[in-house]
Amino acid sequence: MKPRSTKEKKTSTLPLYLLYGDEFLVKEELNNIISNALAADLRKTNLIVLNGADLDEEQLFSLVATPSLFGDARVIVVEDTTLFASPKHAGRLAARVAEAARSGDKKTVLRCIGQLLGLLGAANAEAIRSDEWLAALSAEKLPSDTHAVLREAAMEWLESGQSLNTAQRESLVEELVRRPIPEGTIVVFTADAVDSKKPSFRVLQERGHVRDCSAAREKFASRLSRTYFDNRVKAILGDAGKTISREALNRIYALAGTDLRRLQGELHKLLNYVGERRRIETSDVENVFDDFHAAEFFEFGAAIRTADLQKCLTALHEHLRIVAHPLQTLAALSGEVRRLLMAQELRQTVFADTWRPGISFATFKNLLADKERKEQAPHAAAQIAKTRMKPYSLYLSLEASEKFSEARLAAVLEKLLQADIILKSSRLGRYGAQALLEDILFQLCDRS
Repeated sequence: MKPRSTKEKKTSTLPLYLLYGDEFLVKEELNNIISNALAADLRKTNLIVLNGADLDEEQLFSLVATPSLFGDARVIVVEDTTLFASPKHAGRLAARVAEAARSGDKKTVLRCIGQLLGLLGAANAEAIRSDEWLAALSAEKLPSDTHAVLREAAMEWLESGQSLNTAQRESLVEELVRRPIPEGTIVVFTADAVDSKKPSFRVLQERGHVRDCSAAREKFASRLSRTYFDNRVKAILGDAGKTISREALNRIYALAGTDLRRLQGELHKLLNYVGERRRIETSDVENVFDDFHAAEFFEFGAAIRTADLQKCLTALHEHLRIVAHPLQTLAALSGEVRRLLMAQELRQTVFADTWRPGISFATFKNLLADKERKEQAPHAAAQIAKTRMKPYSLYLSLEASEKFSEARLAAVLEKLLQADIILKSSRLGRYGAQALLEDILFQLCDRS
Protein backbone atom coordinates (compact mmCIF):
# COMPACT_ATOMS: atom_id res chain seq x y z
CA MET A 1 0.00 0.00 0.00
CA LYS A 2 1.31 3.43 -0.91
CA PRO A 3 1.58 5.77 2.07
CA ARG A 4 -0.42 8.98 2.18
CA SER A 5 1.50 12.02 0.92
CA THR A 6 0.80 15.48 2.24
CA LYS A 7 -0.62 17.86 -0.35
CA GLU A 8 1.72 20.75 -0.97
CA LYS A 9 2.67 23.14 -3.75
CA LYS A 10 6.27 22.71 -4.81
CA THR A 11 8.35 25.18 -6.74
CA SER A 12 11.27 22.83 -7.37
CA THR A 13 11.18 19.40 -5.78
CA LEU A 14 14.44 18.27 -4.19
CA PRO A 15 15.52 14.66 -3.44
CA LEU A 16 14.72 15.13 0.27
CA TYR A 17 12.25 12.80 1.98
CA LEU A 18 10.60 12.65 5.38
CA LEU A 19 8.88 9.38 6.30
CA TYR A 20 6.98 9.21 9.58
CA GLY A 21 4.32 7.17 11.32
CA ASP A 22 4.05 3.41 11.81
CA GLU A 23 7.56 1.94 12.16
CA PHE A 24 6.79 -1.04 9.93
CA LEU A 25 5.30 1.10 7.15
CA VAL A 26 8.15 3.63 7.39
CA LYS A 27 10.67 0.83 6.85
CA GLU A 28 8.57 -0.57 4.02
CA GLU A 29 8.50 2.79 2.23
CA LEU A 30 12.21 3.37 2.93
CA ASN A 31 13.01 0.00 1.33
CA ASN A 32 10.95 1.02 -1.72
CA ILE A 33 12.97 4.23 -2.10
CA ILE A 34 16.27 2.36 -1.70
CA SER A 35 15.25 -0.38 -4.14
CA ASN A 36 14.19 2.15 -6.78
CA ALA A 37 17.39 4.20 -6.40
CA LEU A 38 20.09 1.60 -5.90
CA ALA A 39 20.89 -1.66 -7.63
CA ALA A 40 21.52 -4.51 -5.21
CA ASP A 41 25.28 -4.48 -5.84
CA LEU A 42 25.51 -0.78 -4.88
CA ARG A 43 23.75 -0.97 -1.52
CA LYS A 44 26.86 -1.96 0.43
CA THR A 45 28.80 1.10 -0.72
CA ASN A 46 26.19 3.69 -1.70
CA LEU A 47 23.67 3.32 1.14
CA ILE A 48 24.70 5.41 4.16
CA VAL A 49 22.68 5.18 7.38
CA LEU A 50 23.14 7.75 10.18
CA ASN A 51 21.73 7.61 13.70
CA GLY A 52 19.28 10.49 14.08
CA ALA A 53 19.66 10.56 17.88
CA ASP A 54 23.39 11.31 17.55
CA LEU A 55 23.55 13.23 14.32
CA ASP A 56 26.73 15.12 13.41
CA GLU A 57 25.45 17.94 11.20
CA GLU A 58 28.78 18.64 9.54
CA GLN A 59 29.19 14.96 8.71
CA LEU A 60 25.74 14.98 7.09
CA PHE A 61 26.51 18.11 5.04
CA SER A 62 29.85 16.65 4.00
CA LEU A 63 28.29 13.36 2.90
CA VAL A 64 25.59 15.14 0.92
CA ALA A 65 28.05 17.45 -0.81
CA THR A 66 30.52 14.72 -1.76
CA PRO A 67 29.54 13.13 -5.11
CA SER A 68 29.77 9.40 -5.57
CA LEU A 69 33.21 8.32 -6.82
CA PHE A 70 31.82 6.81 -10.03
CA GLY A 71 28.77 9.06 -10.37
CA ASP A 72 26.35 6.37 -9.19
CA ALA A 73 23.23 7.07 -7.16
CA ARG A 74 23.49 7.32 -3.35
CA VAL A 75 20.93 7.18 -0.56
CA ILE A 76 21.70 8.84 2.78
CA VAL A 77 19.29 7.87 5.56
CA VAL A 78 18.97 9.73 8.87
CA GLU A 79 17.10 7.22 11.02
CA ASP A 80 14.75 8.03 13.91
CA THR A 81 15.39 11.75 14.01
CA THR A 82 13.65 14.08 16.47
CA LEU A 83 14.35 17.14 14.27
CA PHE A 84 10.69 17.31 13.30
CA ALA A 85 9.28 16.42 16.72
CA SER A 86 8.46 18.61 19.71
CA PRO A 87 8.37 17.95 23.48
CA LYS A 88 4.63 17.23 23.18
CA HIS A 89 5.64 13.85 21.70
CA ALA A 90 7.65 12.92 24.82
CA GLY A 91 4.79 10.97 26.39
CA ARG A 92 4.36 8.88 23.26
CA LEU A 93 8.07 8.06 23.17
CA ALA A 94 8.10 7.26 26.90
CA ALA A 95 5.24 4.81 26.40
CA ARG A 96 7.14 3.14 23.54
CA VAL A 97 10.23 2.73 25.74
CA ALA A 98 8.16 1.13 28.50
CA GLU A 99 6.30 -1.15 26.09
CA ALA A 100 9.54 -2.31 24.45
CA ALA A 101 11.17 -2.89 27.85
CA ARG A 102 8.30 -5.09 28.99
CA SER A 103 8.41 -7.14 25.79
CA GLY A 104 12.18 -7.60 26.03
CA ASP A 105 12.98 -5.60 22.87
CA LYS A 106 16.31 -4.11 24.00
CA LYS A 107 17.16 -2.61 20.61
CA THR A 108 13.97 -0.56 20.53
CA VAL A 109 14.45 0.45 24.18
CA LEU A 110 17.90 1.93 23.49
CA ARG A 111 16.78 3.61 20.28
CA CYS A 112 13.68 5.22 21.78
CA ILE A 113 15.27 6.25 25.07
CA GLY A 114 17.98 8.04 23.06
CA GLN A 115 15.30 9.88 21.12
CA LEU A 116 13.45 10.75 24.32
CA LEU A 117 16.56 12.09 26.06
CA GLY A 118 17.39 14.23 23.04
CA LEU A 119 13.86 15.56 22.80
CA LEU A 120 13.86 16.54 26.48
CA GLY A 121 17.28 18.19 26.26
CA ALA A 122 19.23 15.80 28.52
CA ALA A 123 22.55 16.81 27.02
CA ASN A 124 25.09 14.97 29.19
CA ALA A 125 25.54 12.15 31.69
CA GLU A 126 24.92 14.44 34.65
CA ALA A 127 21.60 15.64 33.21
CA ILE A 128 20.59 12.06 32.42
CA ARG A 129 21.41 10.84 35.94
CA SER A 130 19.31 13.62 37.44
CA ASP A 131 15.54 13.40 37.47
CA GLU A 132 14.99 16.69 35.67
CA TRP A 133 14.16 15.09 32.33
CA LEU A 134 11.77 12.71 34.09
CA ALA A 135 10.09 15.67 35.79
CA ALA A 136 9.24 16.99 32.32
CA LEU A 137 7.00 13.93 31.92
CA SER A 138 5.02 14.58 35.11
CA ALA A 139 2.05 15.98 33.19
CA GLU A 140 1.78 12.82 31.06
CA LYS A 141 -0.75 10.14 32.01
CA LEU A 142 1.73 7.29 32.29
CA PRO A 143 1.40 4.06 34.35
CA SER A 144 2.95 4.35 37.82
CA ASP A 145 5.91 2.08 37.01
CA THR A 146 6.92 3.89 33.81
CA HIS A 147 9.35 6.34 35.43
CA ALA A 148 11.30 3.47 36.99
CA VAL A 149 11.46 1.71 33.61
CA LEU A 150 12.62 4.92 31.91
CA ARG A 151 15.30 5.58 34.52
CA GLU A 152 16.66 2.05 34.16
CA ALA A 153 16.62 2.35 30.36
CA ALA A 154 18.49 5.68 30.51
CA MET A 155 21.18 4.17 32.74
CA GLU A 156 21.54 1.22 30.39
CA TRP A 157 21.78 3.64 27.47
CA LEU A 158 24.60 5.52 29.22
CA GLU A 159 26.45 2.30 30.08
CA SER A 160 26.25 1.19 26.44
CA GLY A 161 28.57 4.09 25.58
CA GLN A 162 26.14 5.97 23.35
CA SER A 163 26.04 9.75 23.18
CA LEU A 164 23.66 12.53 22.23
CA ASN A 165 23.98 15.57 20.06
CA THR A 166 21.17 17.78 21.33
CA ALA A 167 22.56 20.83 19.59
CA GLN A 168 20.92 19.97 16.29
CA ARG A 169 19.61 23.23 14.88
CA GLU A 170 16.16 23.94 13.55
CA SER A 171 17.95 25.37 10.51
CA LEU A 172 19.50 22.05 9.44
CA VAL A 173 16.79 21.31 6.89
CA GLU A 174 16.80 24.90 5.62
CA GLU A 175 20.56 24.61 5.06
CA LEU A 176 20.14 21.32 3.19
CA VAL A 177 17.63 23.00 0.90
CA ARG A 178 20.00 25.92 0.23
CA ARG A 179 23.08 23.78 -0.43
CA PRO A 180 23.53 22.06 -3.81
CA ILE A 181 22.68 18.35 -3.77
CA PRO A 182 24.65 16.31 -6.33
CA GLU A 183 22.60 14.58 -8.98
CA GLY A 184 21.69 11.03 -7.96
CA THR A 185 21.91 11.74 -4.18
CA ILE A 186 18.78 11.16 -2.10
CA VAL A 187 18.47 12.15 1.57
CA VAL A 188 15.78 10.43 3.66
CA PHE A 189 14.77 11.31 7.22
CA THR A 190 12.67 8.83 9.21
CA ALA A 191 10.76 9.80 12.35
CA ASP A 192 8.31 8.31 14.79
CA ALA A 193 6.34 11.54 15.22
CA VAL A 194 6.35 15.02 13.70
CA ASP A 195 5.05 18.47 14.55
CA SER A 196 3.61 19.90 11.33
CA LYS A 197 3.95 23.45 12.73
CA LYS A 198 7.74 23.31 13.02
CA PRO A 199 9.65 25.35 10.40
CA SER A 200 11.81 22.33 9.51
CA PHE A 201 8.71 20.29 8.65
CA ARG A 202 7.19 23.08 6.57
CA VAL A 203 10.38 23.65 4.60
CA LEU A 204 10.73 19.98 3.72
CA GLN A 205 7.03 19.77 2.92
CA GLU A 206 7.41 22.69 0.51
CA ARG A 207 10.64 21.64 -1.20
CA GLY A 208 10.83 17.86 -0.70
CA HIS A 209 8.56 14.89 -0.11
CA VAL A 210 6.68 14.31 3.15
CA ARG A 211 4.99 10.94 3.49
CA ASP A 212 2.67 9.98 6.32
CA CYS A 213 3.16 6.24 6.78
CA SER A 214 0.57 5.86 9.53
CA ALA A 215 -1.84 2.95 9.32
CA ALA A 216 -5.53 3.84 9.42
CA ARG A 217 -7.05 2.42 12.61
CA GLU A 218 -10.50 2.09 14.11
CA LYS A 219 -11.57 4.88 16.44
CA PHE A 220 -10.78 4.07 20.11
CA ALA A 221 -9.07 0.81 19.12
CA SER A 222 -5.72 -0.55 18.03
CA ARG A 223 -7.36 -2.63 15.29
CA LEU A 224 -6.70 -1.55 11.70
CA SER A 225 -9.61 0.11 9.95
CA ARG A 226 -11.52 -2.43 7.91
CA THR A 227 -11.18 -0.54 4.62
CA TYR A 228 -7.42 -0.06 5.09
CA PHE A 229 -6.99 -3.72 6.10
CA ASP A 230 -8.98 -5.06 3.14
CA ASN A 231 -7.13 -2.87 0.63
CA ARG A 232 -3.72 -3.84 2.00
CA VAL A 233 -4.40 -7.59 2.07
CA LYS A 234 -5.96 -7.57 -1.40
CA ALA A 235 -3.02 -5.57 -2.80
CA ILE A 236 -0.44 -7.99 -1.35
CA LEU A 237 -2.35 -11.04 -2.55
CA GLY A 238 -3.12 -9.38 -5.90
CA ASP A 239 0.56 -8.74 -6.54
CA ALA A 240 1.06 -12.49 -6.18
CA GLY A 241 -1.80 -13.23 -8.58
CA LYS A 242 -4.20 -14.41 -5.86
CA THR A 243 -7.82 -13.69 -4.99
CA ILE A 244 -9.53 -14.28 -1.63
CA SER A 245 -13.08 -15.07 -0.59
CA ARG A 246 -14.94 -12.58 1.62
CA GLU A 247 -15.23 -15.22 4.36
CA ALA A 248 -11.46 -15.84 4.32
CA LEU A 249 -10.79 -12.08 4.46
CA ASN A 250 -13.13 -11.73 7.42
CA ARG A 251 -11.30 -14.55 9.19
CA ILE A 252 -7.88 -12.94 8.64
CA TYR A 253 -9.21 -9.67 10.05
CA ALA A 254 -10.53 -11.45 13.14
CA LEU A 255 -7.20 -13.16 13.70
CA ALA A 256 -4.67 -10.54 12.63
CA GLY A 257 -6.33 -7.15 12.42
CA THR A 258 -3.96 -5.31 14.77
CA ASP A 259 -0.29 -6.07 14.03
CA LEU A 260 0.97 -5.09 10.57
CA ARG A 261 4.32 -6.80 10.91
CA ARG A 262 2.80 -10.09 11.97
CA LEU A 263 0.07 -9.81 9.33
CA GLN A 264 2.72 -9.42 6.64
CA GLY A 265 4.56 -12.53 7.81
CA GLU A 266 1.39 -14.59 7.98
CA LEU A 267 0.33 -13.51 4.49
CA HIS A 268 3.67 -14.69 3.11
CA LYS A 269 3.11 -18.03 4.86
CA LEU A 270 -0.37 -18.15 3.33
CA LEU A 271 1.01 -17.56 -0.17
CA ASN A 272 3.55 -20.33 0.30
CA TYR A 273 0.82 -22.63 1.63
CA VAL A 274 -1.57 -22.26 -1.34
CA GLY A 275 1.22 -22.61 -3.92
CA GLU A 276 -0.03 -22.33 -7.48
CA ARG A 277 -3.71 -22.24 -6.50
CA ARG A 278 -5.20 -18.80 -7.25
CA ARG A 279 -8.17 -18.71 -4.86
CA ILE A 280 -7.69 -18.48 -1.07
CA GLU A 281 -10.47 -19.91 1.10
CA THR A 282 -11.28 -19.85 4.81
CA SER A 283 -9.80 -23.31 5.36
CA ASP A 284 -6.42 -22.03 4.10
CA VAL A 285 -6.51 -19.19 6.60
CA GLU A 286 -7.43 -21.53 9.45
CA ASN A 287 -4.54 -23.84 8.60
CA VAL A 288 -1.93 -21.08 8.31
CA PHE A 289 -3.08 -18.61 10.98
CA ASP A 290 -3.69 -21.17 13.73
CA ASP A 291 -0.73 -19.84 15.75
CA PHE A 292 -2.73 -16.72 16.63
CA HIS A 293 -5.07 -18.62 18.98
CA ALA A 294 -7.49 -15.71 19.02
CA ALA A 295 -10.13 -17.45 21.12
CA GLU A 296 -7.77 -18.40 23.93
CA PHE A 297 -6.26 -14.90 24.05
CA PHE A 298 -9.74 -13.35 24.23
CA GLU A 299 -10.86 -15.79 26.91
CA PHE A 300 -7.86 -14.97 29.09
CA GLY A 301 -8.74 -11.25 29.06
CA ALA A 302 -12.41 -12.01 29.66
CA ALA A 303 -11.54 -14.24 32.63
CA ILE A 304 -9.39 -11.53 34.22
CA ARG A 305 -12.30 -9.08 34.02
CA THR A 306 -14.51 -11.43 36.04
CA ALA A 307 -12.17 -11.23 39.10
CA ASP A 308 -13.10 -14.91 39.60
CA LEU A 309 -9.96 -16.73 40.75
CA GLN A 310 -10.97 -20.16 39.46
CA LYS A 311 -11.81 -18.82 36.00
CA CYS A 312 -8.58 -16.82 35.93
CA LEU A 313 -6.42 -19.81 36.87
CA THR A 314 -8.06 -22.04 34.26
CA ALA A 315 -7.58 -19.39 31.55
CA LEU A 316 -3.98 -18.82 32.70
CA HIS A 317 -3.07 -22.49 32.33
CA GLU A 318 -4.64 -22.61 28.86
CA HIS A 319 -2.85 -19.43 27.82
CA LEU A 320 0.53 -20.74 28.99
CA ARG A 321 -0.10 -23.91 27.00
CA ILE A 322 -0.47 -22.06 23.68
CA VAL A 323 2.19 -19.33 23.90
CA ALA A 324 5.82 -19.68 22.87
CA HIS A 325 7.09 -18.07 26.09
CA PRO A 326 5.50 -17.13 29.46
CA LEU A 327 6.47 -13.49 28.79
CA GLN A 328 3.61 -13.40 26.27
CA THR A 329 1.18 -14.38 29.00
CA LEU A 330 2.70 -11.80 31.31
CA ALA A 331 2.26 -9.15 28.60
CA ALA A 332 -1.40 -10.13 28.11
CA LEU A 333 -2.06 -9.92 31.84
CA SER A 334 -0.24 -6.58 32.12
CA GLY A 335 -2.24 -5.18 29.22
CA GLU A 336 -5.53 -6.15 30.81
CA VAL A 337 -4.58 -4.64 34.18
CA ARG A 338 -3.55 -1.40 32.46
CA ARG A 339 -6.87 -1.25 30.62
CA LEU A 340 -8.69 -1.72 33.93
CA LEU A 341 -6.68 1.12 35.46
CA MET A 342 -7.46 3.41 32.50
CA ALA A 343 -11.14 2.45 32.70
CA GLN A 344 -11.21 3.14 36.43
CA GLU A 345 -9.73 6.59 35.88
CA LEU A 346 -12.33 7.32 33.18
CA ARG A 347 -15.12 6.09 35.44
CA GLN A 348 -13.96 8.48 38.16
CA THR A 349 -13.41 11.48 35.85
CA VAL A 350 -14.99 11.57 32.39
CA PHE A 351 -17.97 9.36 33.30
CA ALA A 352 -18.16 10.33 36.99
CA ASP A 353 -21.57 11.97 36.59
CA THR A 354 -23.06 9.50 34.11
CA TRP A 355 -21.76 5.98 34.79
CA ARG A 356 -24.05 3.76 36.85
CA PRO A 357 -23.64 0.09 37.85
CA GLY A 358 -25.62 -2.13 35.50
CA ILE A 359 -25.77 0.45 32.71
CA SER A 360 -26.61 -1.09 29.32
CA PHE A 361 -24.27 -0.92 26.34
CA ALA A 362 -26.93 0.93 24.30
CA THR A 363 -27.10 3.65 26.96
CA PHE A 364 -23.32 3.78 27.20
CA LYS A 365 -22.98 4.25 23.43
CA ASN A 366 -25.14 7.37 23.68
CA LEU A 367 -23.03 8.68 26.57
CA LEU A 368 -19.86 7.98 24.61
CA ALA A 369 -21.21 9.83 21.57
CA ASP A 370 -21.78 12.89 23.77
CA LYS A 371 -18.27 12.73 25.20
CA GLU A 372 -16.74 12.33 21.72
CA ARG A 373 -17.99 15.74 20.63
CA LYS A 374 -14.67 17.51 21.00
CA GLU A 375 -16.15 20.96 20.73
CA GLN A 376 -18.16 20.23 23.87
CA ALA A 377 -15.59 18.35 25.94
CA PRO A 378 -12.12 18.31 24.31
CA HIS A 379 -10.37 16.98 27.43
CA ALA A 380 -12.86 14.12 27.80
CA ALA A 381 -12.55 13.18 24.13
CA ALA A 382 -8.76 13.16 24.41
CA GLN A 383 -8.83 10.91 27.49
CA ILE A 384 -11.16 8.44 25.78
CA ALA A 385 -9.04 8.42 22.60
CA LYS A 386 -5.93 7.67 24.68
CA THR A 387 -7.33 4.25 25.68
CA ARG A 388 -7.37 3.12 22.01
CA MET A 389 -10.32 0.84 22.87
CA LYS A 390 -13.38 0.10 20.79
CA PRO A 391 -16.67 1.25 22.38
CA TYR A 392 -17.67 -2.26 23.45
CA SER A 393 -14.20 -3.09 24.81
CA LEU A 394 -14.23 0.19 26.74
CA TYR A 395 -17.68 -0.62 28.10
CA LEU A 396 -16.52 -4.06 29.28
CA SER A 397 -13.44 -2.57 30.96
CA LEU A 398 -15.48 0.15 32.68
CA GLU A 399 -17.92 -2.47 33.91
CA ALA A 400 -15.13 -4.76 35.12
CA SER A 401 -13.21 -1.94 36.84
CA GLU A 402 -15.96 -1.77 39.48
CA LYS A 403 -14.68 -5.10 40.83
CA PHE A 404 -11.17 -3.84 41.59
CA SER A 405 -9.81 -1.09 43.81
CA GLU A 406 -7.28 1.33 42.36
CA ALA A 407 -4.79 0.42 45.09
CA ARG A 408 -5.07 -3.28 44.28
CA LEU A 409 -4.58 -2.73 40.54
CA ALA A 410 -1.57 -0.49 41.18
CA ALA A 411 -0.03 -3.10 43.51
CA VAL A 412 -0.61 -5.85 40.93
CA LEU A 413 1.02 -3.70 38.26
CA GLU A 414 4.09 -3.31 40.46
CA LYS A 415 4.18 -7.07 40.97
CA LEU A 416 3.90 -7.62 37.21
CA LEU A 417 6.96 -5.42 36.68
CA GLN A 418 8.91 -7.48 39.22
CA ALA A 419 7.75 -10.68 37.49
CA ASP A 420 8.91 -9.27 34.16
CA ILE A 421 12.40 -8.72 35.58
CA ILE A 422 12.47 -12.21 37.10
CA LEU A 423 11.32 -13.93 33.90
CA LYS A 424 13.90 -12.11 31.80
CA SER A 425 16.81 -12.59 34.19
CA SER A 426 16.36 -16.20 35.30
CA ARG A 427 15.64 -19.70 34.02
CA LEU A 428 12.45 -20.40 35.88
CA GLY A 429 11.01 -22.64 33.20
CA ARG A 430 7.32 -22.95 32.39
CA TYR A 431 6.23 -24.32 35.77
CA GLY A 432 8.17 -21.72 37.73
CA ALA A 433 6.60 -19.00 35.57
CA GLN A 434 3.17 -20.52 36.13
CA ALA A 435 3.59 -20.34 39.92
CA LEU A 436 4.77 -16.73 39.63
CA LEU A 437 1.74 -15.72 37.55
CA GLU A 438 -0.67 -17.69 39.74
CA ASP A 439 0.55 -15.70 42.73
CA ILE A 440 -0.25 -12.46 40.87
CA LEU A 441 -3.75 -13.70 40.08
CA PHE A 442 -4.30 -14.57 43.75
CA GLN A 443 -3.53 -10.94 44.59
CA LEU A 444 -5.63 -9.57 41.73
CA CYS A 445 -8.71 -11.58 42.68
CA ASP A 446 -8.37 -11.10 46.46
CA ARG A 447 -11.37 -9.04 47.60
CA SER A 448 -10.61 -9.21 51.31
